[in-house]
Amino acid sequence: MSINPQTARSLRAFGRQLQQLREATRPRVTQKAVGEAIGKSRDIVSFIERGGQWPTARQLMVMLDLYEVDAQTRAAFQALYFTAQEAADVWWAEYPDLSKNLVRLIELEDVAEKVWIYASGSVPGLLQTPDYIKAIFHFEALEFGNSRTSLYAEVRHRRSEVLRRRRPIVLDAVIAEGTLREHAGGAEVMRGQLKYLLEMSTRPNITIRVIPKEAAVAPSSVGPFSIFDFASEPSIRIADVLSGISFTEEAKPVRYARRLYDYMGGFAATPLESTALIEKLIKEI
Repeated sequence: MSINPQTARSLRAFGRQLQQLREATRPRVTQKAVGEAIGKSRDIVSFIERGGQWPTARQLMVMLDLYEVDAQTRAAFQALYFTAQEAADVWWAEYPDLSKNLVRLIELEDVAEKVWIYASGSVPGLLQTPDYIKAIFHFEALEFGNSRTSLYAEVRHRRSEVLRRRRPIVLDAVIAEGTLREHAGGAEVMRGQLKYLLEMSTRPNITIRVIPKEAAVAPSSVGPFSIFDFASEPSIRIADVLSGISFTEEAKPVRYARRLYDYMGGFAATPLESTALIEKLIKEI
């Protein structure tokens, strides 16, 4: 999200004032309680209070109700909000029909400091090229039409901006070699995808490691999942399930996911070896 310095200062000041209101309540309202009230995680509440983004108008009203502010304070906050927040609209607000879980995923990607991704089956979404995205959405295009799938493909591509922005997230990805050997969309599409992985792996915030097919492990036996780390909030495990996207902040499954990630990563080649392997795959196509 790109905003001018003046707007950024206003946003940070607004966030601090919201935090002060919350902390002044008795008994004190926690960020988790606010998140539950507005239908978001406490990470999003923390991000709002740090000046990372504006709350929606409805979210602001719920917050002010929770903090039991007087009429004068409410009017002042509403006036400030409606005169300034439009300058910092988040890009995904342009897509009102996105599912609730996808919006939550985008929001978490926007506030995360580091993301760990284990990929089997397809290249991690944040590292996919537009042509590769269209290829893996081909069935959905046949089922639901090109307009809907083109929209979701566009959104997936825009999500990757978190890797290239001024303060990008740090990404550590472990990818099964079998995933890179599949010719999704055909040889040319896959060649472009592999070249893009090589390009992205040169960025200082991105580490890509590949589990070779000779490794003494079955990468496909573990479904894709991610672990999101934040500056001051608990980590979250995110997994793809039949019903969509699963989120959990519970410590036990997050610790399990981290151990599993370390275990599978132990079979992966080094970043340098992985680069050589990807280059080899490009030549073989």
